Parts: sequence; structure tokens; C-alpha cells
Amino acid sequence: MTAALKQAEEAKRDRCWNPRRRWKALIATLLWAEAQAESPRNTPANRLREQNRKLRGSPSPQRRIYTNSKRKIVV
Repeated sequence: MTAALKQAEEAKRDRCWNPRRRWKALIATLLWAEAQAESPRNTPANRLREQNRKLRGSPSPQRRIYTNSKRKIVV
């Protein structure tokens, strides 16, 4: 399929839709996709669960001790 033929076919397909039908189809598709999700995304509980999952696998940071003449600083 050439680029010109593909563009012509897409233009023909677009002419068959009226704006209201296209909008309803888009909304129906979005609602269907949202319903397929196991749980709502990006909730505070899910963000915390994801953060804990990622941190469990990471090594603990190395602690560095900085000293100066008056005090000791642990980072």
C-alpha cells in the first residue's frame, strides 16, 4: 500500500463519520478501556504501593560520614 493510497483510504473513512458518532465512539472506547483496569490508576494508595514495590528491590543507600573539626555529619 502506497502512502497516497493509505491517505486516500483514511480520508474516505473519515468522511463516513459524523462528529457526534465519532465523539460517542471515542467516549465508549475510553469507558471500555477504563473498565478493563484492575483498579483506578494514580490513586494515593496505588502510588504508595508502587513506591514500596520499587524500593524493596533497591539496595539501601550507603551512609557517608563527613567530619569537620567541630562535629560529625552522617548522611
